Amino acid sequence: METKDSHCDPREVLERKNLARTAPRIAILEKLIRSDRAITVNDLVSEGMDMDRVTIYRTLNTLRDKGIVREIPTSSGTNYYEMACRHNPLHPHFYCTSCRSMTCLPPLAGGEMKAWLTLPEGLLARELTVSISGLCGRCDGAPVRREKEK
Repeated sequence: METKDSHCDPREVLERKNLARTAPRIAILEKLIRSDRAITVNDLVSEGMDMDRVTIYRTLNTLRDKGIVREIPTSSGTNYYEMACRHNPLHPHFYCTSCRSMTCLPPLAGGEMKAWLTLPEGLLARELTVSISGLCGRCDGAPVRREKEK
């Protein structure tokens, strides 16, 4: 079932993964579902998440382990999180090492992905994170041409 906004419903997502529909899980999923970009724990806290950081981290880890959210690590040690659902297909990210912004890049088509990443026989991929680090146009001083940030 989807909400009116054509997004996943947090309660349904949790039920499908056989997870209890706890208040922290629902609140975090609602923030992730409504976000137009990948977000950090600091983003959740600054947006008024009424729970301690330990609860947020534990909840995100559970959601990640169940395949509900994607975790995007960065070279600075800050992890970003986003929904892993049909409304947010797998896509690469660009991380600016200066301003520490994360930009979602357009998803690769199935054929492009297969051509780009071929595993040797006997290996089975369970997770894929593609992240490019560098300087964004604001930090580099170059004109910025960006896709919609998530």
